[in-house]
Amino acid sequence: MRCVAAAVAALVLAASLALRPAMARQGSESSADTPKPAAQATPEGKDSESGSTQTRVHKHGESLTAQAGDPTAPLVQLQLTDFHAASVRNAGGSYNLLNFQPVLPIPKSDVIPVEQVVRLTVPVLSTPHPDHARGLGDISFFDLFVPSAREWGIWGGGFTMVLPTAADDQLGSGKYQLGPAFTVVYYRKKNWQIGAVVQNPVSVAGDGDRPGVSQLQIQPIINYLRGDWYFGAGDFNIIWDWKRSEATVPLAFQVGRITKIGQQTFNFSAEVAWTAVSPDDAVIPRWGVRLGVVWMLPEGRHASH
Repeated sequence: MRCVAAAVAALVLAASLALRPAMARQGSESSADTPKPAAQATPEGKDSESGSTQTRVHKHGESLTAQAGDPTAPLVQLQLTDFHAASVRNAGGSYNLLNFQPVLPIPKSDVIPVEQVVRLTVPVLSTPHPDHARGLGDISFFDLFVPSAREWGIWGGGFTMVLPTAADDQLGSGKYQLGPAFTVVYYRKKNWQIGAVVQNPVSVAGDGDRPGVSQLQIQPIINYLRGDWYFGAGDFNIIWDWKRSEATVPLAFQVGRITKIGQQTFNFSAEVAWTAVSPDDAVIPRWGVRLGVVWMLPEGRHASH
């Protein structure tokens, strides 16, 4: 089962990578075949032939700092984060989570007339005693469809999928999961990003001896932007477990900076987190530190810094 799930994840990512250049070529060929009138200035500062595109850039502030904290940003990213907790509730020892997350934007095409942002998360975990385990966790896939930006900000909707690829029962749910995903980001407050990413994966198949899964996951987006720096609420999820009617609420603070090294752009971040609310019997970090680095690969009009 784990091999099949891993193969499915690889195929999904490969298909996304294969479709992306084809869709881009299709869009450029359509543009080349269609005669366009001369651009005219408008009061909003965008031209009449590409109003929606210019609005999209404006909503991201033409700033990599803004795009770094926006899950709808059309930006290729290779993310690597490591969270370490020295203190764990209801267990002895430490907890560690290493996440590898490639993020891939897919341009709109005649087939799918909106942009997509695809993200794959590959976790490697180390859990505390007494049931210590170490290895690959459940791989998740996130696909967000993003319409044109609005005056107030931007939103997107799609789906999330979790595959039971964990190397040990302690490292995953043993369930195939599927559910809706939604995000919204508000930009009207100067230097601020305010919004949320909401997902609700539900188990649809898998190990019949393992309990079912249905979790509402809310990741708040609260970032203050200042030049190349940003300060925010971190990347942790508030979780409501529908099966057990219990909540998990972490509190976190994050600081990050967009940095150029040679011709490449990186996003370095650090955050501290504390679990304020959790089920009484949960084996969960009390507090921990996360370090992250993201290789950012802006393209074309999104490359402003």
